[in-house]
Amino acid sequence: MHKKIGVVFLFFSCIWMILIFYLSSKNDSQSSSASNVIVNIVIEDFHKEIYENKPLFEQEQMRQIISHVVRKIAHFSEFAILGLFVFLGFY
Repeated sequence: MHKKIGVVFLFFSCIWMILIFYLSSKNDSQSSSASNVIVNIVIEDFHKEIYENKPLFEQEQMRQIISHVVRKIAHFSEFAILGLFVFLGFY
């Protein structure tokens, strides 16, 4: 039973690697538009009053910082999930 579960998680690992490869193959504008959805949610839900009261230059800086953090969290999460699948596959 444990071997079958391990094989399933290794299969999930392979599928997840294909997904990472697919997401990595997108060009910069496609990748930015995907992360901008999350950035807009963060600004609207958590920082709307702060964001709207800043000059345009500072708004753009704030957007860039939030975008950078969102992208880093996304990359970390992708590989953390892959690591979990591989660990469970060999455990």
